[in-house]
Amino acid sequence: MQKIFTLFVFWISLGLGVHFAQVGALVGICAGTGCQAGGDYCTYRIISAIWNYERKVLDKKRNEGIRRIISLETQVLAGGIASNGSSRLILHPRARLNVGIFATDFRYKGMYSSLSTFASYTNSKGFWDSYKTYDWQIISFNFLNTQKIRLQTGLGITTDERNSRRDSLGAVTVIYNAKSAKTFFEVAIGANYYFDDEDKNRVFLEIRNSPQATRLYSQRTEISASYYQALYNGQGLMIQGILNATYARYFASTNMYIIQAGIGFNIL
Repeated sequence: MQKIFTLFVFWISLGLGVHFAQVGALVGICAGTGCQAGGDYCTYRIISAIWNYERKVLDKKRNEGIRRIISLETQVLAGGIASNGSSRLILHPRARLNVGIFATDFRYKGMYSSLSTFASYTNSKGFWDSYKTYDWQIISFNFLNTQKIRLQTGLGITTDERNSRRDSLGAVTVIYNAKSAKTFFEVAIGANYYFDDEDKNRVFLEIRNSPQATRLYSQRTEISASYYQALYNGQGLMIQGILNATYARYFASTNMYIIQAGIGFNIL
């Protein structure tokens, strides 16, 4: 876990060091006479510096034609999971709102034991099982945003929910129902590389980690790679085809290898 946080800090530092010319100014503000005079004034100057930088980034949409500076990115993926000798189905919608250097990102991951499990929970025969997570990066930062590259990081929460049920066959029916939900803190880092100036093709790499839930394990560590190909590129809307490969390890015991495909709609 310490390595993940070290990487997280390094990632932020790298982006700031490359792109935030304001870092030196912020250090100067905090060390200057203004901050020595009062913490409130120091806070005001730091917020002002961040806001001024946010305005410069927002201007890139008009001046440099980087449409994603202010955008809503949505996608729906579906695919299969190989995990510890068994297979599962997965449904994975996601939405990300970008406003300059700030963003918020929400996704749902539903993992189901069978297609009938995904379709309905009302069938009283057989066995069904599901594991779902609701992942919200409450505050995310696009701390490097150029024509070719976007580096991002986020802090948020993930809530997992498990449902299971067994119905016996025969004259006597025994039903077992269980539903549990827990919430964990989560950090994420990501890198996007765009092959052209119109963002029609890109590769997205992402790492997510939930710090240790107990002394023994963390809830999830996830590494994923996605490829986006534009199917339609209009003035305010882009439709993309998406391929994704993900490795995830849950509770230090369950390895999941996931292949997904889907479609994305970006409002630009």
